[in-house]
Amino acid sequence: MTEYLLSVFKVTYQMIYDAIKNAINWRRAYRIT
Repeated sequence: MTEYLLSVFKVTYQMIYDAIKNAINWRRAYRIT
């Protein structure tokens, strides 16, 4: 059960991390144009 929660947490963390990175990149690109 603990390993399952850990894997779910890892996937969720990765999704949030990617979303934040994409938002920062989008804002930077939006600022240039």
